[in-house]
This record gives sequence, structure tokens and C-alpha cells, in this order.
Amino acid sequence: MPGDEKKSCRALFAEIKDLDNNIAVKHNKIKERDTWNVVFFITGFLVIVPWFLIDCKNSYETEIEAYKERKSNLKVVFADKNCSITEIAEPNSK
Repeated sequence: MPGDEKKSCRALFAEIKDLDNNIAVKHNKIKERDTWNVVFFITGFLVIVPWFLIDCKNSYETEIEAYKERKSNLKVVFADKNCSITEIAEPNSK
């Protein structure tokens, strides 16, 4: 994204960690969605209405891929700026 090169190492690292959290949340939502899809599918045999509630759009997967792409790009910027994890952990070492 525009402006990533201007961000500090600490800001880049924080955004990468935030993306990791977002990916984990989306994975949990996928599990929850899949559970409900199974419930709706099974109950759909008794009453057809639940079949209309099945989510088959794969929107969470699309979001996860976007987060992974963004994370990959931020890692490149992080490396280009010669940032290190120890620099983040010990900001007063300079």
C-alpha cells in the first residue's frame, strides 16, 4: 500500500502481527461456518428451508488470501528497511 515504505519498523511489525490475528479469527469463523453448514444441511432433509441458509461463498477464504498477500508485502518492506525483531523488542538499544 502507498506509504508502507515510510512506516517505522515497529509499525510494520505491529501490522504484520495484526494480520496474523486477523487470519486466526477468519480461520475460526470458517470452522464455525462449516459447523453451521453441516447443521443446516442435515436439518434440510427434514425441512427444506435450512438449505437456503448454507453459506457457500468462500468469503472468509478470500479475506485470508488478501491478508496473507498483505503480510507478504509488509515482510518485504520490513526486510528492505533492514528491520530486525530484536530492534522491535529492544527499542532503546540504539
